[in-house]
Amino acid sequence: MKKIFTQSLALFAVALSAAAEDFYFTGEGTTTTANPSGAWSTLSDGSFVPVDRPPMQGEDNLIFDGQYANSNNLFVTTVNNYGNDMTVRNLSQQNIYLNAGRELSGQDVYWELSGKLSVSGVEGEWDGSNFTDKSKNFILSYTDDSVGETSGPPRINFSADSIEVMADGTTATDNMTHKAKISLGTSGKALNSITVNKGIDLYSRSNLTLNAATVKIGGIVNFQATSYRNAAVMKLNASAGTSMRVEVGGLVSNGQCAEISNTTNSAGTETTLVFKNAAGTDYSYGGKLMDGSYGAGDEWHLSKLNIEMDGDGIQRLSPQDPDNCFYTGTVTVKRGVLYLYNTKSAGDTYLEGGRLGVLYSDHAFYTTGFHWTAGAVLELDVKSSQRDTLAIGGILEKAGDGKLVFALDLTAGDYDAIGLGSSVKYDLLTAESLSNFGDSLDDDFEIFGMDENKFDANFLFADNTLSVVITHVPEPAALAAIIGAAALAIAAARRRK
Repeated sequence: MKKIFTQSLALFAVALSAAAEDFYFTGEGTTTTANPSGAWSTLSDGSFVPVDRPPMQGEDNLIFDGQYANSNNLFVTTVNNYGNDMTVRNLSQQNIYLNAGRELSGQDVYWELSGKLSVSGVEGEWDGSNFTDKSKNFILSYTDDSVGETSGPPRINFSADSIEVMADGTTATDNMTHKAKISLGTSGKALNSITVNKGIDLYSRSNLTLNAATVKIGGIVNFQATSYRNAAVMKLNASAGTSMRVEVGGLVSNGQCAEISNTTNSAGTETTLVFKNAAGTDYSYGGKLMDGSYGAGDEWHLSKLNIEMDGDGIQRLSPQDPDNCFYTGTVTVKRGVLYLYNTKSAGDTYLEGGRLGVLYSDHAFYTTGFHWTAGAVLELDVKSSQRDTLAIGGILEKAGDGKLVFALDLTAGDYDAIGLGSSVKYDLLTAESLSNFGDSLDDDFEIFGMDENKFDANFLFADNTLSVVITHVPEPAALAAIIGAAALAIAAARRRK
């Protein structure tokens, strides 16, 4: 956060003079950050927060509890705002808005938590088969009158060490009676940036909306829902017609109890989900992963979800109900390893580095086009009776010089089973056409780990199918011995004449 030097000195002096306290937002008096008069209370003895120690200007804990809040708006009127933990609970009567006000039109505004943003749910009604949600939302945004004609809206930058959203503790059953939700940014009012230094934990029947131009989550987003009725949900990009970039340290889910999609299903709305998984990590996500809404029709995929791998670890994406939950945006791999499948057609795929694999047997990946940079690795299962399928609806394009690398699931035993002089053919992928390849495909492709002293790989493209024929050939030493023996036999035959 950008802090003014004098404010930092003041904060240091306050830290020396007083320990961190719990401040409760009550909403009485002047509900602004500049003046705590009646708006905040310590509640230890019912007293107001001292005027010389305004909330959101120190390392105190900020608590928004519905049973104490008499107003649903806190107007942020200062540029630099910070605290330790922020707790949101008991929101059953009204939404609570943390809004940048008109005093901040066109300015950079910072809301920084050195600790955790923790949101817990309230009880709804469960009649044995249906749940009635009675929870309200905690919303970070800005007011309409803070949008200047020339200066624009406040540019709000929110950061926290971690985020936790739980409806009913950390356990879940099919008849849960709570729900929790929070929105960082609202429809049409995106924040400038959201930064979470560590990770995000979402438990059963929780809903987190992230709406900012850029989002950076240093750790993993962990969907810890354990009941199919009570998924953990993360919605992205609530502003129609805008682009948003979300960087995460990985996605993890407890089975198919999670959902990720755009909030707004409208043309021109686009979110790029970027994986920054650290080296040595291997994360798996098995929930819903889709553009805008649930359904196979084009009308549910007006907005786009793009996937990008740009970390050093491994991310596996195995979406639930892939016939209805899928993405039609682009897929890009720059480094690291990405395993996925998509039984409907994603947009164009760009394999620029690292490794891309089709996840599990009997699954497929469909893409409108495939642009493959030399040196990048495409991993395929080619031997299973229910083999992986890579179907390219348009061109397979070679980008740059050098060879494109296939990593096939062939073991040493598979190679040994090919008799000397014998061949085995494997189909690799289908495409409408090839682009930027030479006269001989053997100069454009190679098989990762194959012993080229013992085997030849010959690639061919026919009937829209790229295949490879692997032939077991004599090793160079053996071939030299054969040639030598043949030469000796010819010489002996000539002498006999």
